[in-house]
Amino acid sequence: MKGILLISAFFFATSVFSQNVNTAIHGIQWKDQLHTASDEDYLSEQEKLIFFYMNLARVQPQYFADSVLKTYKGAEKHDNSYLKNSSYVASLYKELKQLKPLPPLMPDKILYQSANCFAESAGKIGRTGHDRSQTNCKLKYAECCSYGLDKALDIVVQLLIDHNIPDLGHRKIILGDFNYMGVAIQPHKTFRQNAVMNFK
Repeated sequence: MKGILLISAFFFATSVFSQNVNTAIHGIQWKDQLHTASDEDYLSEQEKLIFFYMNLARVQPQYFADSVLKTYKGAEKHDNSYLKNSSYVASLYKELKQLKPLPPLMPDKILYQSANCFAESAGKIGRTGHDRSQTNCKLKYAECCSYGLDKALDIVVQLLIDHNIPDLGHRKIILGDFNYMGVAIQPHKTFRQNAVMNFK
């Protein structure tokens, strides 16, 4: 019973639209294995949920395509026009439908420290991208960065769609041959929020 209440609390914290997603996921047998970061006390609820949604896309890609991507309407109070008739959304759907299941990402505190260092530093100076010069943070890992969003589901879907990123670099990382991740969401001088994810 406690586990069910915990999962419900996680989902309640996501964006308003995600109620449709919650209904689709509720009760499925394998959802517990996706919460790989649920016991990491250094992570916020949204940071833990990033693990959940990325793991859902990796472990159950066809389910993610039909039950999450197809129902996704966009981030609350953001311009979501890019989702309409998008070739990037279409290519993601096709890729997920054909993808063989991948192992779930596990949390790693060193990766978290790397991600958090850059999220804090980039946020203070208003930086975007992966240039860690002018910071004390060293980049040793594969990395995804998201700006302007603070809800896990929005962050994960944004990075998977990879709108106007021709090489689909974020998507390739999230659905790639990685086993561990660290994630941090911090305030950003220009975009209010930024999220950094490091993988190995």
